[in-house]
Amino acid sequence: MAPNNSKSKLVLSVFVILLVVLLGAAVILSVFKTPAKNSPATQKSSGPAPVYAPKGQLTAGFPKELSLDQKAAVSQSYAITYDQAQKSYSAVFVSDQKIAALHALYKTYFTKNGWQILNESTKGLDGLYARKGQTDVNLTILSKDQQSQVTIIYALQ
Repeated sequence: MAPNNSKSKLVLSVFVILLVVLLGAAVILSVFKTPAKNSPATQKSSGPAPVYAPKGQLTAGFPKELSLDQKAAVSQSYAITYDQAQKSYSAVFVSDQKIAALHALYKTYFTKNGWQILNESTKGLDGLYARKGQTDVNLTILSKDQQSQVTIIYALQ
């Protein structure tokens, strides 16, 4: 009876190994599968496209006064026009200043210039969300390669 028992263990082991290999292959194929022609991954966005400024420059319409660190370098800037009234201007700056110093600098600027700070974060990813009239500013500051990266979105409604 012992030989029959070891034969069934061998068959069961081969079956389990085959099942594991097939499941692994199915997972690998699903990860690398090319999206179908009409899937969301292959459809073009129907929203407005960003218009990028030349490298190192701010896009037209972005308020230069929001570049508070005069030594910061512009890494990218672009504008998006949704319609005549809704426009968005974005800029990403790289600064040598620390996150806390930049946060305090922008908070002071917004407060002194009549902006209402609607939201503020200092936990991991620093940020301020401010409004003045029909204009919103979303500011985020994060650490990147021993520097601070400041992203500002200036939106007119």
